[in-house]
Amino acid sequence: MTGNLRERLAGWLLLLVWAGVIWTFAGASFDAFNTSRLLAPLLHFLLPDIGPEGLERAHFLVRKSAHLAEYAVLGLVSWRAAAFDLGTLRSALTAAVLVVAMAGADEWRQSLLAERTGALADVWLDTLGGLLGVCVIVLWRRRSQGADRERA
Repeated sequence: MTGNLRERLAGWLLLLVWAGVIWTFAGASFDAFNTSRLLAPLLHFLLPDIGPEGLERAHFLVRKSAHLAEYAVLGLVSWRAAAFDLGTLRSALTAAVLVVAMAGADEWRQSLLAERTGALADVWLDTLGGLLGVCVIVLWRRRSQGADRERA
């Protein structure tokens, strides 16, 4: 197997692994109740004076920030997988489509679980996270390519 083919396969494998991580996080064991059992003691330790309402808000922010972060990574690895065969812009569009598809499938799956609820707002939030990841890599690539041209 050539190095280029190995890298291409590794890019798609990483994408599949990360999609599996997201799929796992969307399962019943990562619902708000179960994550609060982990996060509440941590938040109380970090913010000892936090009241019940503050704790609920902080828990909500941590959970929604996790959505942004996990989908930003999905956007990055989707772009990387597609970049072996496509240019920067087409890779970005492919990554965006993959992110939207995964976000929609994730929320649809959650709507089927008794312990979870699917929410259109979460599809939007996940998509935003994925697009942020794609934007970061596209801007980084353009900036690094511009710096390479200046050095030449």
